[in-house]
Amino acid sequence: MFTSTGLLDELEQLFKGVAMMKELTHRTRDYLVSFGECMSTRIFAAYLNKLGKKARQVCQIFDYVLQYMFYLFLLVFELKL
Repeated sequence: MFTSTGLLDELEQLFKGVAMMKELTHRTRDYLVSFGECMSTRIFAAYLNKLGKKARQVCQIFDYVLQYMFYLFLLVFELKL
């Protein structure tokens, strides 16, 4: 499971990448939204646990990370051609 600090570090890297590229594509925007979704599931699971309901966060962020890394690779490769 991802830690909040790990997610925030990854989010910071995303913002740095957007600032460096000076571009926010639809794909990057979707990736950014996934952070909010992941954090909200963490908060909701904690709330349910506080109410005595057994809950845990399930986050599919690995898929987004791999897609984004592949996208960056393609972008860098295209710039070098």
